[in-house]
Amino acid sequence: MSIKQFSSFLFAGIFSVFIISCQNDNKAATDKKNEVTENDSTKNVSKDTIHSKYNEIARLIAGLDSLPKFKEVKNRKAFVALYDSVNQKFKKIEESRLSKITKWVADILTKEKLPDNNFCFYPFAGGDFLHANFLYPNASEYLMFALEPVGSLPDFHNYKEEEILAYLSNLDNVLRNIYSNSYFITKNMNEDIGRRKVDGMLPLIVWGAAKSGYDISSLRYFNVDSLGEMVFVADTSKNIRKAKGVYIEILKNGQKKTLRYLSCDVANDAFAKNVSAKKFLEKNVPQGKTTSFIKSASYLLHYDLFSEVRNIVLGKSTIIFQDDTGIPYRLIKNTDWKIKLFGEYKVPIKDFSSNLFQKDLDADYVKKVNYEGALPFSLGYHWKTGSQNQMVFFKTK
Repeated sequence: MSIKQFSSFLFAGIFSVFIISCQNDNKAATDKKNEVTENDSTKNVSKDTIHSKYNEIARLIAGLDSLPKFKEVKNRKAFVALYDSVNQKFKKIEESRLSKITKWVADILTKEKLPDNNFCFYPFAGGDFLHANFLYPNASEYLMFALEPVGSLPDFHNYKEEEILAYLSNLDNVLRNIYSNSYFITKNMNEDIGRRKVDGMLPLIVWGAAKSGYDISSLRYFNVDSLGEMVFVADTSKNIRKAKGVYIEILKNGQKKTLRYLSCDVANDAFAKNVSAKKFLEKNVPQGKTTSFIKSASYLLHYDLFSEVRNIVLGKSTIIFQDDTGIPYRLIKNTDWKIKLFGEYKVPIKDFSSNLFQKDLDADYVKKVNYEGALPFSLGYHWKTGSQNQMVFFKTK
């Protein structure tokens, strides 16, 4: 989620012209030539199938394969060098951040005697499946949304060798802020994607899935109809460009999970103009079985403009992991939530208004009310100083 993007539209007063990304594509939904029903699309997929094409792409972009397996490679040295570089960077964040997040969450849930396999809901995620997985690796399902488009995966079989190398290098560049900061900076990401170097969020999501140890079992595009239902579409370039969502089945250790990403605007005015996205979220985020994860979310949920999606998070979740950019503390304190505070709470970084500073949250950190200790990892906007906070909320009723 953007720092610069939100700041600019907030203070320029252009909320009303947000792109309505979750429009119902009635033409696509009624075009029987291009429509694929859920039953038809899964008819020939076994429970342990690995989709060779998509999985091949996933392994190559994630640095799990050092060389393309589908063609003879002349410049082996360049591929291997990029492969080594990618894996060294990932190893560093896995040791310093990702594995520590997993242990931290597991310790909390064990102490609270709570399940670690709830539905995982990740608002304003962008293409960051990686952190959702390491936060909640045993989730039954993952649902992510953001404003950014779904996009598509490269067809490396039709790429020249130098084009494959260029794509892998560009993707690695897009991921630079995940490596250093733990979140995507939308200004950087939009510039990279806008130049068509990497198309949309899908390559980033698939990269994260492969890096998390998953194989790709199936991958389908969908739109959302007026009732909030997924309408799968045939895998054509025209349909892919119009698709608002992607449904991926991922496989690990014989267990299949689902991962969905929806490109949508969740501001209240967007919901008012097109209710399909709101209905989709209300239907697909299960009541009382959801763990929500919110980080580096540009403080969007602090504003009444986003009150409806905020209410979905509060109403559906039994557990919420978030930093101070998520649900305002005043809406949690003294309600039906048990609170655990970790790390340090500081004034928002300079990209955001100082008015977003939460005095009640600061007071509880200062007085050690609900305080559980330091954070063993870096995650969020204050990555330069390490003065970062994490909060965990448990529904008690």
